[in-house]
Amino acid sequence: MEGSKPSTMGPLMLKLERGLKFLTPREITMIDELLSSVAPFGEVRLAVQKGRLRFVSSVKSHDALQLAGKGPGETKED
Repeated sequence: MEGSKPSTMGPLMLKLERGLKFLTPREITMIDELLSSVAPFGEVRLAVQKGRLRFVSSVKSHDALQLAGKGPGETKED
């Protein structure tokens, strides 16, 4: 997913081995966009209520070592 961007092309047709049982194409697109937005560190959680996708939440995380500009084993005094 690294470097992926949302498609600016029109609708795409995807042939599946079987029909979808739970997610709609719109929900799949939304989940894909969330996954793209949290990469390379993060989480996307799906919550189901009454047999339907009800909530999605995303957490974007950052590598603390990269943010601090230090490599493993380095200290502030290095």
